[in-house]
Amino acid sequence: MSKSRLSRWRQKYALALGFSAVAVLSTMTLSPAAVASVSTNVISSLGVYGGDGPGADDALCQSTGPQCGYAMSFLDDTSWQKMENPSWFISQFAGTKYSMIWGVPMLPNTGNYTLAAGATGAYDQYFVTLAQGLVSGGQANSIIRMGWEFNEGWAPWAASGQPANFVAYWRQIVTSMRSVPGENFKFEWNPNIGAQSAGNLAAYYPGNDYVNLIGLDVYDISWGSYPGAAKMFSAMLTEPFGLNWLASFASQQRKPMTLPEWGLGWGDSDGGAPVSDPGTETSGGDDPTFINDMAGWIATHHVFETTLWDVNQSAISTTENPNSFAAAVADFGSRTAMASALNETALKPAVSVHFSGSSASITASSRDSLVALTKGLREGASLTVVGRSYRDARLAKVRAYSIVRFISSRGRVHVVVKVSTNTRTDASTVTS
Repeated sequence: MSKSRLSRWRQKYALALGFSAVAVLSTMTLSPAAVASVSTNVISSLGVYGGDGPGADDALCQSTGPQCGYAMSFLDDTSWQKMENPSWFISQFAGTKYSMIWGVPMLPNTGNYTLAAGATGAYDQYFVTLAQGLVSGGQANSIIRMGWEFNEGWAPWAASGQPANFVAYWRQIVTSMRSVPGENFKFEWNPNIGAQSAGNLAAYYPGNDYVNLIGLDVYDISWGSYPGAAKMFSAMLTEPFGLNWLASFASQQRKPMTLPEWGLGWGDSDGGAPVSDPGTETSGGDDPTFINDMAGWIATHHVFETTLWDVNQSAISTTENPNSFAAAVADFGSRTAMASALNETALKPAVSVHFSGSSASITASSRDSLVALTKGLREGASLTVVGRSYRDARLAKVRAYSIVRFISSRGRVHVVVKVSTNTRTDASTVTS
């Protein structure tokens, strides 16, 4: 992955600090009354960081369909006094419905402040003040994305070679912020993909008592040579401290996993084809294969929150990286497809249910119809079906099913469910 951290900082964060963007969390109720009442809570883990505030008319968010529920903002890191006062940032979201993710610097970017000093508790008072401001500002339930990408070299809190100091300081901050009455923060531990110069990332983990979410930032970039989309994603999976590691480590800690930032790369590119440019960043550019691969991985791994970086060269729209935009819309669903598949006239011919012994299958006349029914359902989600007008009368016995596994890949959707009937529990499979 990338070695040029200063270049990356300028590219990613020049427009980010002090701005905010919408992320996506949706709850959808769908009721085609004439056939049956189908009521489900659909939670999408997709988030969008657009860099221009909560009032932006985000094209990707509109196109994928789910109602925007999260927003992310980075606090001002130019001094302790500015960092500990979140009031201006909170005011930007006054009256909105968004749940917040706050990027909280561990150290200001000016002055002689260190992780070692923080580990002694020297800066605790600033985080108490910050927590008080968040609670009084109605942000007691926020996600605190603290010291993000600590394994990189660009930030004042770069932790390479200082695992003990980083862990001790993290614990000081969490303890300080939790001391404020009324807080209900979730603390997100978030390295960048790969060890970089930090070595074993597990050595920097503060412990389960001090972490609520485990994340990894992932971009479609490579230093000096981009191997092509397929090989690049394979490397993302298998490299030390890559996506496979994230899934394994989060599971070991029994914590939800997140992708706090993921997106297209920057630098020389050729639409996902191999590129060589020694000494600089290379990427897949407008790379729909990367979007598809990430969407499939997100769906199969039940990622809690995944925020697509949608600014600068990573932006996707009908005019910026349009092939990747089209892939994102297809992978994460569209408002039009959901509406047409789930309205009264479309549902009746589109969906059928067939029982065979102790198993059942639900099929759809079009992929869009089935994707609309299943998009965003994750492990533990539930679907309640009420009504007796389907062709198979035994559907009337079905009252609910719980999602066991959700897989979406390359145009096929598979949902393994557990069906509860009046008399027994059946194992069922839904396929497109």
